Amino acid sequence: MKTIQFILLILVAGICIRCSNDDNSNTIVPETKTIDGSWEHTSGIILDGSIKFISIDKEKGILIMLFENEFGFRGIKQYNVTIDENNINFLTPTEISEFGYTLDKNELKITLRNNTATFKRLDTDLNLDNWVKTLTILQNAVVPFKDIDIAFDGSSIIGYSEEDRGIIKINPETLAIESVIATTLTPKAVEIEKSDTNPLLFQADTGNIFRASFYSTGETFYTSIDNGGFITGLASEKPGYIWVATNNNDYINRYKSNGSLNPGEILQQIDLGFYSINGLDFQGGYLYVAGGQYLYKCQVIPEFEVIEAYRIPGYAMKGIAFDGTNFWLNAQGEDNAFHLLKSDLTL
Repeated sequence: MKTIQFILLILVAGICIRCSNDDNSNTIVPETKTIDGSWEHTSGIILDGSIKFISIDKEKGILIMLFENEFGFRGIKQYNVTIDENNINFLTPTEISEFGYTLDKNELKITLRNNTATFKRLDTDLNLDNWVKTLTILQNAVVPFKDIDIAFDGSSIIGYSEEDRGIIKINPETLAIESVIATTLTPKAVEIEKSDTNPLLFQADTGNIFRASFYSTGETFYTSIDNGGFITGLASEKPGYIWVATNNNDYINRYKSNGSLNPGEILQQIDLGFYSINGLDFQGGYLYVAGGQYLYKCQVIPEFEVIEAYRIPGYAMKGIAFDGTNFWLNAQGEDNAFHLLKSDLTL
C-alpha cells in the first residue's frame, strides 16, 4: 500500500512540474518597442548640450524639446517630424534636418553629426506648464511702442513711440494715452530710477550708452560710459545702480553711476548664454529678464540664477514694467502688432 502511495505522489509531482513549466512559458510577453512618450537626458551631448527632456508623438508627428542652460534659462521647442525605424526627420525649417536613433527597451539614443545623447523613458508624460509657467493676460491693448523696454513712473506706464516722436504715458486703468514727453533721443529702453526724491529718467538711444535726466525737468544729469553693445534693456536696482542688457554676446551689466562725476563703472558683467535679451526690471531683489518668447525671474546674489520661467503663447517679450501689483509686458503678437499686456504675475 505504501509503495502504491509513493508512486502516486511521484506521478502527481511530475504533472505539477509540467503544469508549472507550461504556465511560465505562457506568461512570456514579447517586448513592445515604441518611441512614443517622454524621455529624460542622462548622458552625452547633441546640439549645445542644453536639451533636458524630449516628448515624442509618432502618430501626430510631433517632437517637443525642453531646454535649460547653465544659469537655468529654460525654453520649449516643438517640431513637426516623421519617424521611421532609424531616423527622426524634421519637416519644420530648422538647423536640424534629421536625428538618427536607436531604441533598446527604455533607453533611447539620438545621434546628430557623430555625437550621441542617451535618454531614459519616463513613467509619466511631461507637463510643459511645470517647465515654463503660462501667464494669464488680464488686460490687452495695442500700443505704438514697437521694440522697446518700458517702465512705470508711479502712475503711468511709459515707453517711446516713433509715431509720436516722444515718450508716451499710458493710463494703466483705461490703457489710454495720457500725454507725450518730448525727447531728443530715439530710445530702445526707458527706465525710472528707484528714488524717493527727484528720480531720474534713463533713456538708451540706438547705441552703447544711456542718458540720465531728471524726470521732473528733463535736465540731463549724466551720460553713461560705453556698455560694450547696443542697449536693449534697463532696470534700476536702487539709486546709482542700474542693470543694462546689451546685444554684445548677450551680456548684461551691473552699472554704477557716479552722477555728474563721470565716468561711471561696470561692476559686473554676466554672459547669459542665450540670444534675444530685451527688457529688464528689478523688483523685490530679483532681476526680471524678457527674452524672446520667455520671461525669467532671476536671483542676482549670491550668484546669478534663474528662479522661474514664464511665457504667454503667441507673444514675444520686448519690455517689462511693474506697477506695484502686477507686471506689464510690451509684447509682439503673431499679428506683428505690439501689445501692452497686464499679466497675473505678481511679486
